[in-house]
Amino acid sequence: MIARLQSTLGALLVGSLFSTFLSGTVSMQVAFYSTVYQKDALRLKLTVSVIWLLDFLHTVFICVGDWEYLIADWGSNVEDWIPWSIAASVGLTALMTFVVQCFFAYRVYLVSREKLYFAVPLAFIALARLVAALVSTAMMVRLGSYSRFRHDVGWVFTLGLSLSAVLDVLVAATLCYFLRKNRSGFSSMDNVINALTFYTIQNGSMTFVATVAALACWVSLRNLVFLALHFVITKMYANAFLSTLNARKAIRLQQSSAERDPSLPVALNTSTYARGFEINRTHNHHTHASDDIPMTTKVHINVEESIHVDGDYEHETNDSDDPTKVPSDM
Repeated sequence: MIARLQSTLGALLVGSLFSTFLSGTVSMQVAFYSTVYQKDALRLKLTVSVIWLLDFLHTVFICVGDWEYLIADWGSNVEDWIPWSIAASVGLTALMTFVVQCFFAYRVYLVSREKLYFAVPLAFIALARLVAALVSTAMMVRLGSYSRFRHDVGWVFTLGLSLSAVLDVLVAATLCYFLRKNRSGFSSMDNVINALTFYTIQNGSMTFVATVAALACWVSLRNLVFLALHFVITKMYANAFLSTLNARKAIRLQQSSAERDPSLPVALNTSTYARGFEINRTHNHHTHASDDIPMTTKVHINVEESIHVDGDYEHETNDSDDPTKVPSDM
């Protein structure tokens, strides 16, 4: 009896506590973003607000689920019971995953120089994952039993998690491919691209591992360990999205430092950031500003031209570098 409770309600409680802790990091990242990137585009600010709201609601629902499992209905057959709040948390996870994966799919579209045949399949997979998860949510509410849910439509839940894991791999692999393809041959720019590639792999691997772990437990175990891991997936996606945005000025600072001293390594440290920088090309007395390096790899450099680098810390660059225009760091 004790062992069964540890693998069901015990796992549920541990997953809820860890998920709540990660929700705190999401709120901290939102606060940091709101302070540093006040000039971002409105649509990006709205996306951040949606992510924070979904994360907050998800935390509320899993706390309500804990209350129903451990307090309100303690003593009944809670091990096979699906409360409405737990079913709703699955739907919120699907919405969070969809928003974040569409964000990265759009960045694939940009980094591939607006080739739809790379981005559209990713968006389609994200939509299919959302539909599968919403069907799972509806059936959980209707059936109210894990055993019946597994028997009747368990394959739908399996499909949703599988699509999510596959999409994580495809997005990370595609972004890494185009990042490496856009290497300029200049050490400072290549250092930034290397850092962005590392960041892409790091965030993609975190969400992938969490999703695969939840899928493996769902398929192989007949307890609630999968649900504890599923709670964490939402927070992983929210943190991946926000950390991508919040790293921009830190990367910009390191790029500016590397231009002045090529021996400096590129380090990602979101606690520091630059006032701004720009790279100008001078050719026949005409100057063209390149795109913001942390946000795009669309850097056009002709080796026959002279390169002039200005580290202007008194002038604030436009932080509305819409990271949806960041094909480069995730």
